[in-house]
Amino acid sequence: MANRRAVAQSALSHFGFGGIARQLLPFALVAALGWYLSQHLGAIDPGLVMAEISRIAAHQWLLALMATAVSFWAVGRYDEVLHRQFGTNVATSEARRAGIAAIAISQTVGMGLLTGALVRWRMVPSLTLWQSVRLSTAVALSFLAGWSVVAAFVLVWMPLPVPGLQGAAVAVLLLAAAALAVCVSRPARLRWPALPPVLRLIRILCLAAIDTGAAALVFLVLVPDTLSVPLVHLVPAYLLALGVGLASGTPGGVGPFEAVLVVMVPLSSPEPLLATVLAYRICYYFVPSVLAGLVLILGPRPAPARAKPLVRATPPEVGPLLAQARADAQLAHQGSFQLWTNPAGPGGWLMAETALSLVVLGDPLGQHLPATRRQWARCLAGPRHLARRLDRSVAFYKCSARTAAALRRRGYSVIRIGDEAHVSPAAFSCDTPDHANLRRKIRKAERAGVRCSDGSTGPWPLQELATVSADWVKSHGTERGFSMGRFHPDHLAGQKLFLARHHGKLVAFISFHASGSDWSLDLMRHTDDAPDGTMQALIALAIAAAAGHRVSDLSLAAVPASRPGRLCRAIDRATGAAGLRQFKALTAPDWQPLYLAAPGPVALVVAALSIAWAIARPGPLAPPPLLPSGSARWAPARP
Repeated sequence: MANRRAVAQSALSHFGFGGIARQLLPFALVAALGWYLSQHLGAIDPGLVMAEISRIAAHQWLLALMATAVSFWAVGRYDEVLHRQFGTNVATSEARRAGIAAIAISQTVGMGLLTGALVRWRMVPSLTLWQSVRLSTAVALSFLAGWSVVAAFVLVWMPLPVPGLQGAAVAVLLLAAAALAVCVSRPARLRWPALPPVLRLIRILCLAAIDTGAAALVFLVLVPDTLSVPLVHLVPAYLLALGVGLASGTPGGVGPFEAVLVVMVPLSSPEPLLATVLAYRICYYFVPSVLAGLVLILGPRPAPARAKPLVRATPPEVGPLLAQARADAQLAHQGSFQLWTNPAGPGGWLMAETALSLVVLGDPLGQHLPATRRQWARCLAGPRHLARRLDRSVAFYKCSARTAAALRRRGYSVIRIGDEAHVSPAAFSCDTPDHANLRRKIRKAERAGVRCSDGSTGPWPLQELATVSADWVKSHGTERGFSMGRFHPDHLAGQKLFLARHHGKLVAFISFHASGSDWSLDLMRHTDDAPDGTMQALIALAIAAAAGHRVSDLSLAAVPASRPGRLCRAIDRATGAAGLRQFKALTAPDWQPLYLAAPGPVALVVAALSIAWAIARPGPLAPPPLLPSGSARWAPARP
């Protein structure tokens, strides 16, 4: 405690004369506005003011106090949201309690940033003074941002007869819409961590609407009948007065709050308005500040015990995790997805953040899936809690039937989105009747002079591979990303590579993610002049090589789920899904369904749109941080 007191004294000493002067400015503003109001309102009869207050019925006081409780319920959640933004790891209940106390005291005492920071520092012992200052500043700015949008909406809906005010409100709404659009699209030139999640912004806006709406209700239920002002004038005037009063930093907004009301509300006599303001201050400022003072005296509660959250895997942990995971978990090397582990148990998850969702790819990592419902409940709780902490909706993408069934039992909405082609290399043979069309394609490529080779053992021709990939991109459009592979030398260095040459020229290549027991197809690239059957010949060679490495399962990746109906078939043809399915069907694979799951139909649609956007508009591809440079694998292009 002595150390915290010393830090506080040190921090306060940094204010100096200028800082003290800035803190005294609100009080000077109160004096100036008090003089203005006395001149503008003229003589005020205190007896009439008290008479108006005495006419407020008991049910009005009760309703005002209930609305105050609702407003402060929302107030506490500002802190909850911003603790997540700053990653303080403070328990939700502790953050809410400190936030309510800090705002109740700071808005009554004034000097909101200073008093709010000190109260938060007192109520949350794990915070430093600097963290408390940052939180208080962020809470004030988030409230003002949310209030400005809510007030602008009300001013557009209920315009006041003030020139230019409605135009300014429209400009604020357009600016807010643009900010949300930027956070949804997340342009590549902007750094992602600098942009808060969209759901976090929407949550702050909703909290601001609840907070200011309940505060307005406190004011409105206390208005006496003698104050004959239309509701369409009183509501926007109150919202403007509330924002200006809190932004001024004066105790309880005294001065600026009354000045805005007097200017905006036409008055025949000032006493009913002043009676309303006084009663409002008793309910909304005095009572909460007294209760918050008692909470502050009692001090912080012991922090509640919390389950250990998922954490990002560090580079030393990545190798062992990937060694026992399926091959497509190697996407962790490509930037979009990261490995998250559970400190309390084995295994982990491969997850990526999109603008709206926390996307969990496939099944939990590990050698075996959970066996019982209780094990599934513990396993699935980690991603759900992490998504809540990140203010995103959790979505399980390309999960297996067993994981989808476990999620459906827990109330998730589940939809089949694709089928993954699996081949058993040891049992595969091109000589069976099922592979007649595959044999025909391979012979056609051989007659054209195509020669395929396993490129995984020797130096790789970087320039030729880049040329083939560029030719493919030119023909097919921009590379897709997220859960789909993109060409990069360092990413390719950790994969199995197979090359096809036509009269000495490289015309195609394919690559596979590889783990100890399975391979998974990643890239398929070819030039426009590659002979027919080239890609089929490469696939056959890869299956044979996998059999030689005693790989038990080879995945040819997924295709969109085929659905009945003329429209669905037309969409499949237009997107190339039908041709891709036909290509993979030549190996007579075992088709295994893949699913998308999310907590509810709306979250399912949001996840699908968010994933589609991330695939279609991936960010810049950087060299992987988890793999060493593959430059030693490259050789000059062959002449």
